[in-house]
Amino acid sequence: MTVDEITKLHEATLQFFDLVPNAEVSIEIDPRVTSREQLKVLRELGFNRVSLGVQDFNEDVQKAINRVQSVKMTGDMLKFCRELGFEGINFDLIYGLPLQTRDSFKKTVEQVVQLKPDRIALYNYAHLPSLRPHQKIMDKFARPDTEERLAIFLDGYQEFTDHGYQSIGLDHFALDTDELFRAIEKETLYRNFMGYTVKRGAGMIGIGASAIGEIGNSYFQNIREAKNYEESVAQTGMAAFRGLLLSPEDEKRKWIIQQLMCKFILRFSDFQSRFGSDFKVEFESELRKLEDFSKEGILNLTSEGIAISELGRLVIRNVAMVFDAYLNLPGKATYSKTL
Repeated sequence: MTVDEITKLHEATLQFFDLVPNAEVSIEIDPRVTSREQLKVLRELGFNRVSLGVQDFNEDVQKAINRVQSVKMTGDMLKFCRELGFEGINFDLIYGLPLQTRDSFKKTVEQVVQLKPDRIALYNYAHLPSLRPHQKIMDKFARPDTEERLAIFLDGYQEFTDHGYQSIGLDHFALDTDELFRAIEKETLYRNFMGYTVKRGAGMIGIGASAIGEIGNSYFQNIREAKNYEESVAQTGMAAFRGLLLSPEDEKRKWIIQQLMCKFILRFSDFQSRFGSDFKVEFESELRKLEDFSKEGILNLTSEGIAISELGRLVIRNVAMVFDAYLNLPGKATYSKTL
C-alpha cells in the first residue's frame, strides 16, 4: 500500500470508530517490504505498537519457507521503530519449520536475544496442506519430530527467561518492564485468536477476507477468498459466511478457560458470583481429571480454586482442554497440536 492509501484507509476507519485516549493502535509489519516512509506515516497517524514477523533467522529454513530476511534487516527496522517511538515491539518466531533443527534454532534465539525486542511470541508451526495448499511444497523438506519440537521450545524458553524475559502463558514472553507482563499482575491479560493481549476489548470486528470477529456471545467469520469477499461486500455490505452463538454452557466454559490461560488462577467464588452455581458440583468430573495434573506439580487444587504453577504455564493448553466440551466429539476436526 502507498502511504496515501494507508492514510485514506485509516481516516475512513475513524469515521466509524473512536479511539480512546492512550489507546493501543498496533500493526503487524513484514521487514522485507515495509518502508521507512510507511512507518513514519503510521506513527503520524497514531500507531504506537508494531509486531515484526521473523519466524527463523537460519538461511536454509528461510529459503524453504520462502521468507528470506537477514538479521541486519530486522535489527535495522527494530531500531528505526524505536526511534519513531513505537513501544511493546514484538517478534513472531515459529518452531517446527522445515529444515529447522535444535542447534539452528538455538542460534536464532541467541540473535533475537541480542536484538532484545520487548515481546516475543513463540508459536508451534501448524502444517495443514489440506487447508493451506501452498504448504504442500514444504512436504519435500524434513521437519522436526515431536520430541525435537519440544526440545526446541524448551531451549527457547530457557534462553529467553535467562535473559530477562518473563513467560506469559504458553507461547509469549515479555520483558518485566512491558505492559504485557504487568497485565498478569493486574489480572487483565486476555487471549484471542491472535494470542495474548493486555486487556479484553468491548469486541473484535474482523474486517477483510477470512477475518474472525467476536462480539458479545457470538463469533463470525468472513468469506475466505478475497474476490468473493469483495463481491459480497459490494452487493450486500456484509461478508460473514458462518457464525456461532454461544450457549450458556459455552459461556461458562469459555470463562473457565480464559481464567486458566490468562490469570492462571480460577477462584470458585468468582464462578459462583458470575454464574450463580457451585463450580465443584457442576464440574465434578473435570476436577477429578485435574488430579493427575496436581500430582505432577502442574497445578494446585484447593477448596478455594485452581492455581497454575510456573511449570503448568508451559502446558496450560492441556489443562484448559479438560474443560473443552467439543474436543472429543465424533467427526470434530482439530487444526493444531499441543506440545
